[in-house]
Order: sequence, then structure tokens, then C-alpha cells
Amino acid sequence: MNFAIAAFGVVMLGATPALSAGFEQIMVPDPAGAPLEVGVWYPSNAPATPQRLGLFEQTVANRGAVAGRDLPLIIMSHGTGGSFEGHYDTALALAEAGFAVAAITHTGDNYRDQSQVGRLENRPRHIKMVVDYMLTSWQHHEALDPFRVGIFGFSAGGFTALVAIGGTPDMRTVAPHCAAHPDEWLCRMLREHKVNLSANGSMAEPNWVHDPRIVAAVIARNSRSSLSHYSDCFSLPLPAAPGPLNPRTPSTSTRTSRRLRLRRLLL
Repeated sequence: MNFAIAAFGVVMLGATPALSAGFEQIMVPDPAGAPLEVGVWYPSNAPATPQRLGLFEQTVANRGAVAGRDLPLIIMSHGTGGSFEGHYDTALALAEAGFAVAAITHTGDNYRDQSQVGRLENRPRHIKMVVDYMLTSWQHHEALDPFRVGIFGFSAGGFTALVAIGGTPDMRTVAPHCAAHPDEWLCRMLREHKVNLSANGSMAEPNWVHDPRIVAAVIARNSRSSLSHYSDCFSLPLPAAPGPLNPRTPSTSTRTSRRLRLRRLLL
């Protein structure tokens, strides 16, 4: 995970190092479903002690005071069947380096509830809702810099991150690919979870939710199954020139939309 930390450090300079990481678990309201479980890490000068976090142990200042102002915010999206706890080590390192981190447990696609596995349209919507909450309703939201928001996505979370930053996948490629490659992990997973493919061999086109406030992204993959067919024609905004809000990142008005072929994204 050192790559993720280094990448955010290069793109979103200005985070202030702290002595320890604060941590809290919050619930973010979702008008369309159950509240989202979110883990929040942030820089803190409060004493840290070892604490259990699911199957893991982390050294944090539980609900310690936030250290610093204008903190960059990183949203984290886990892979299929995961939870906000899964990348706690990366979140902890980022918080100790001066970032605030909000990691989501995606409703219906986590280790406790897999009722929505393979139905990816809710995931980017979750991202936008958590960004909204962190910047406006989190009890320490005034410590955050709304112009420095990034995202870390692993596996299905990588797909989520690509959509969140403006990408639009062509889901029509899924059914033909799975017809030709029925034994691939993704295709078996879709069958097991009874994900509907339309009669004409295409998945229904969702209303993908994007968030232009996200100005940096790290996409992490695993090695189980290529999703080239899941994102073969992914329309994604690319930076054309530095924007006025941050010399290192483009504003919405300076982005251009180009077609990318993403052949190595994994679920």
C-alpha cells in the first residue's frame, strides 16, 4: 500500500504530519437505503493506544481531537465482499501523514450482506453521499479542505473510483463476454448472485453518479479476474490543463472527455 500513500502525497501536497491517528466510526444517512457504515481516520496529537478493529488491531486515538486545518480528504472504497476495515493500514498511514480518510462499507456488497454484489450502480452514489457528509455534516468538517478530495479504490472499489471521477462504463460488453468466458470469476459471481442480463445480451444501463470534487485517484487491482470486458469502453474525463483552484489538478471546466480502453481493472 506504500504506492497509494506516495501517490496521494505527490498529487495532494500540503498534508501536515501528526504524532498519531485519531479514529471514529460513524453512520452516514442514505435516503435510498440503510445508513452507510464509515470508518474515519484523521491526524491527531492525542495519545494512541492499541484498539481492536474487527479482525485487526490498530494503534489510534479513539475519538481524539483533530490536529491541523485544511486537511485533504481521502474516500476509500473496498472490493467485493469487503468492509471499511479492510484497508485500515493504508488509512492509518495516511492519517499519520496528515490526511483525513473516510472508508465506506458498501451496503449490500460487504462480508455481512452480499445481496447487491455485482450491482455496481449504488457504489458511486455511496461515494458522493459520504463526500457530502464529510464536507458538510461531520463534526470536524471545518478542518477539511473541500478543494482537495481524493479517492482510493481497490478491486470493485477501483471500478467505483473510476465512475466517481467521471468515468462511464459500457455495460453492454458484460453479457457477450460472459457468454464467451463463462468460467471467469466475474461471470461465475454474476450467475451465483443472479445478476440480471437483459434478453438482448446487455445489462441495463444504470444512472452512474459522478463527483467532480474528486481531484485525485488511486486505483488498486487484485489478481483474480480481468475486468477488461467490464470496462472495455470507459468514457473518462482526463486533465487537459491545471485548474484555478489547485495548480496540480484540473477544474471541471478544463477537463476533456476521451475514450479509454481499460483492460487491466480487476474485481
